[in-house]
Amino acid sequence: MLKLDSVTSRASAAAILVVASLVGCQVVFGNLEVDPKLDAPGAAGNGGNDGCKPRDWNCVASALRQCSDSQKWEDRATCPEERLCRQDLGKCVTCNEDEYHCSGDLSAIEKCNGTLNGWTPVTSCPTPGSENLFCAKKTDDDTQYECVACEYSTCTGDTTINECLSNRQKANEHQCTGGDGKCHQVSNGKGAYCGTCTSSGNFCSGDNIRACIDGMITTITDCVAIGEVCRVTNNVPSCQAQ
Repeated sequence: MLKLDSVTSRASAAAILVVASLVGCQVVFGNLEVDPKLDAPGAAGNGGNDGCKPRDWNCVASALRQCSDSQKWEDRATCPEERLCRQDLGKCVTCNEDEYHCSGDLSAIEKCNGTLNGWTPVTSCPTPGSENLFCAKKTDDDTQYECVACEYSTCTGDTTINECLSNRQKANEHQCTGGDGKCHQVSNGKGAYCGTCTSSGNFCSGDNIRACIDGMITTITDCVAIGEVCRVTNNVPSCQAQ
């Protein structure tokens, strides 16, 4: 009897300890409560870990992190930009697949290399016969690049303009005519036009056919590019042989 009572007493004591350990908990399971904090990543309930798989990688903004053997995320590097943090590769890269840019001196269009750690020239600017070309972003797609002679028109003096023509493949410097006869730089610095633009319809200016659009003189037809000049016949401007 004494032996049985001893076993019963130990079992009762164990049951009391179990119940006592659950008394202070918060989430109810039947008549029991469990503290939800014990199941949170990094909490004491799961050994203080983040629940990640050891040696896995992830990115938080530009921070590259790796899961340690104790299942905790640890910072490994800070990448220059968020897009250059590659958790699939477990590293910061210089560039991404199929990405292009201009070389530092604008003399070439470059593509990201196969190991994503540098750039390889794919197009040389200037090209043979076009000594003044340089690399620039395309106007209709700023992820693509091309060799151009100019990016936009600029004033080269109070009454002269270097006009960007032929899809940015030719720059033509000429004297401003019409309006106030002066060159005006647009407010953001990326463009210029001659005169106060109030004309209606097309007119000749700088040997090209132009029109007044939204207050700016805009080239309609680049006569110079085809070896001709703008001439007015019966009040209609057209490109004609010199």
